[in-house]
Amino acid sequence: MIPSDDGPMQFLGKPILSVGLMLLTTGILALIGLLVGFFPTRKAALVDPVESLRYE
Repeated sequence: MIPSDDGPMQFLGKPILSVGLMLLTTGILALIGLLVGFFPTRKAALVDPVESLRYE
């Protein structure tokens, strides 16, 4: 065990990890990932492929 009065552990205190907290964090990160992927995909799907490739 790392002593709590030495090094970076003195700033962390005693972190509490629970199943609920892990599920909440996973849910928030999944929502962010879906939103970040959805909007560029939706924008690309609305563009005409012929128009996109015209200047290639």
